[in-house]
Amino acid sequence: MITIYEYTGNYNLLNPSEKSVQIGVRNLPEGCPNKFICETWEPGEEPDIEGLSPSEVIEAINERTQSYWVNTSKTNHQAIANWAKENAKLIDSEWAKGEQERLDKKIQKLTERREELNQYHEPSKV
Repeated sequence: MITIYEYTGNYNLLNPSEKSVQIGVRNLPEGCPNKFICETWEPGEEPDIEGLSPSEVIEAINERTQSYWVNTSKTNHQAIANWAKENAKLIDSEWAKGEQERLDKKIQKLTERREELNQYHEPSKV
């Protein structure tokens, strides 16, 4: 399942107390030059990825990488971004399907938990 993620952590090995935000897309489909793409930002400088599709997040990551004067990931990120542009419909469709399945499972678990809690009080009419 294609996953978009955003984590805040200490990713700088030379300065372990420094915080940064890592945004990425992982589990990309067969045919993509790599199975994942990610980049880091200073906290507060990261793009708002809420509501973006994987193909849009990949483009934001690539734009960040290409803005650097020197970056060893430039060529790889550009290849992934080019592939993603050509296959955006596939990537976004697979991701949406996976997100729907994940949400359906979560709804089912929450429904079951709600039913379990009914034993403790009168159920509300929601």
